[in-house]
Amino acid sequence: MQYKFKFLIFYTLLFVVFSCNNDNVGTISKNGMVSSAHPLASKVGVDILKSGGNAFDAAVAVHFALSVVYPNAGNIGGGGFAIYRLENGEIGSLDFREKAPINSTRDMYLKIDKDGKLEVDDDKSKLGHLAVGVPGAVDGMVKIHERFGLLKWDELINPSIELAKKGFKITEKQSKSLNNVKSAFEKVNDEIISFHKDGNWKKDDILIQEDLSKTLERIRKDKRDGFYSGLTADYIIDEMNEGGGIITYEDLNITFIVDEKYEYIKLMGGGAYGVVCGALNKETGQKVAIKKIPNAFDDLIDAKRILREIKL
Repeated sequence: MQYKFKFLIFYTLLFVVFSCNNDNVGTISKNGMVSSAHPLASKVGVDILKSGGNAFDAAVAVHFALSVVYPNAGNIGGGGFAIYRLENGEIGSLDFREKAPINSTRDMYLKIDKDGKLEVDDDKSKLGHLAVGVPGAVDGMVKIHERFGLLKWDELINPSIELAKKGFKITEKQSKSLNNVKSAFEKVNDEIISFHKDGNWKKDDILIQEDLSKTLERIRKDKRDGFYSGLTADYIIDEMNEGGGIITYEDLNITFIVDEKYEYIKLMGGGAYGVVCGALNKETGQKVAIKKIPNAFDDLIDAKRILREIKL
């Protein structure tokens, strides 16, 4: 089935901000527009649109491209959600956020201090194997493409594979970011990884990610099974076992997608997050809304969670 679109908002770790205020008009395009955290990923999306793809095709292609050129966001090791409106007026959302591993416990990020009291162990929750959630992004991309996409799956993944294999020039900001986390990478990795460099990274250095290109090739070949089972899944579980992580094969086999339909959705800006102003659940008739949220990015507020919890 072919889908045209009125608009699509695609959330991974990247959020495109729209405004509810019609007076705040920015760039307008007649045929289509792509905005992302990196120009190379945006170009991938534009090329997909020019090839006859729709907004869903472009979103999937941009997501995988960002996993290469903007690895601190849009990553296949994370999750996200999409809010969409089709040409026929259908409005809905797909939630494929990361999930906590089945073996997670309430106190897993706590430790006993010198006085015998419990306190938060920041290292456990932010660095290393216990800090990892079960990624839902690949599952989400596959479902979006199967339901709404026009182009072949291969066409959406190929640009990312090429970027990972051939490399790309990093920006000044990326060079600083990689240098800042160099010690953290060395702490949690026993082997040399793509982000390691003798000396400091500099603007226009070429970042090549051969292992990522191979992972993307498996996803291209087998879609969901290319990530959640087979060789990639084996790599994930082996790493978990060696590093004290708790993700299991059972975790990788869970269903991520939460699918909801709405009568209407209004949008507002919220820092680096796009958030929902108001919506009416089509199936339950329940109205939900977002109150004014200061510093949404800093507070890491999940707009989808609030969508469920705040009622009019």
